Amino acid sequence: MNENEVINVLAEAMITIGNYLKDESPFDKTVEGTIKQITTEGYQVELLGSLYTIKDKTTYTVGTKVWVTIPCNNFSDMFILKERSD
Repeated sequence: MNENEVINVLAEAMITIGNYLKDESPFDKTVEGTIKQITTEGYQVELLGSLYTIKDKTTYTVGTKVWVTIPCNNFSDMFILKERSD
């Protein structure tokens, strides 16, 4: 293995570790979502490729794009921060 191959392997390993830490670390994240359905339990919001139920007292309609905050990477505590203004 030459020097360039070693550098490429190390760089790929560092990127993999960084992505894992970014996704699993306990810090607040704010992501884009879309209201898909309104139920008695709350809003069905599509974010990060999945549907989540979020309780909120603000009135939104189906199709509304919103910002959702996930405190400390804890999805059970997530809340709608505000409507997205594109």
